[in-house]
Amino acid sequence: MLIKIIISIIIGYGFGMVVGTGISAFFSIIKVVPCMAKKTKTKKYVRTYENALMLGTLLGGTTILFNYYFPIGNFFAALFSLLSGIFIGVLSMCLAEVFDVMPIMMKRFNLRIGIKIFVIMLALGKLTGSIIYFYVFRLS
Repeated sequence: MLIKIIISIIIGYGFGMVVGTGISAFFSIIKVVPCMAKKTKTKKYVRTYENALMLGTLLGGTTILFNYYFPIGNFFAALFSLLSGIFIGVLSMCLAEVFDVMPIMMKRFNLRIGIKIFVIMLALGKLTGSIIYFYVFRLS
């Protein structure tokens, strides 16, 4: 019985790591990391960003398995959450740019002026959706 549990854990963890690595490889193949580095004018750190992506995949997989706890306090938890949100926003905008979503949307909506306002409203919509999700639906 114990051997079946151990084998199940190893197989489940292995498949989880395959999925996480696949997502990281997908980001690498479509050149999201270099796009982010170009936008933030930090091209010389591309290798560091890719290593951080792979390390995050590994730590994310092991966190679910081992349930780590980091006593960092409320301030650092809030700072980490803010920086994570900024990263997700930058990542989604780079994904949209890589797949040329914005130019296609601009042509479909026949939008010539107000593109900056459109992008800001897109970001505010994501922020509002996140706030509603985390503070309204998660607390219920």
